[in-house]
Amino acid sequence: MKTRFFLSSLVVVTCAASVLKAKDTNQLVGKATQAATEMVGELTATSHEWEKAEQRAKNSVVQVLAKQVSFDWTKPFRSPNQHEGCGSGFFINAEGYLLTNFHVVEGAFAVQVCIPALGRIAIDATVESACPKSDIALLKVTPEGKKVILQELGKVPYLELGDSEELKLVEPVLA
Repeated sequence: MKTRFFLSSLVVVTCAASVLKAKDTNQLVGKATQAATEMVGELTATSHEWEKAEQRAKNSVVQVLAKQVSFDWTKPFRSPNQHEGCGSGFFINAEGYLLTNFHVVEGAFAVQVCIPALGRIAIDATVESACPKSDIALLKVTPEGKKVILQELGKVPYLELGDSEELKLVEPVLA
């Protein structure tokens, strides 16, 4: 009799625990579903913001072509080799200044930039300043190049630099 009572009690307690567990699980699933829905909404809103930023930046980011000459000291009677380096950069103001990496334009005797909207048109630029230690270089399109940009696009497309002091921890940034 004691055994039977014990087994019956055990079955009742197990069933009650299962019912309570299922209730908690449903609440957890409901909360998880709600959180996931909010997250998807945030991601969708964020992706739209990123798309807008991409549209604004699309012609501001350029391809930088740097023509360089290298001389092989082990073969002094041969002509110097001319080759072209390639990298990226972006306009930082309406005057036609660009930022790129120093290693892209290091030792270049001629620099050109290609804006996506202009297709294969290469616009001449000059190296205004460079910092090898920071691997950054400031370029400026020539006055003739700026005229071409203004004729074709109406304005020099540039990106405004943000202030990193205003960012919050784990806030997404577009770089």
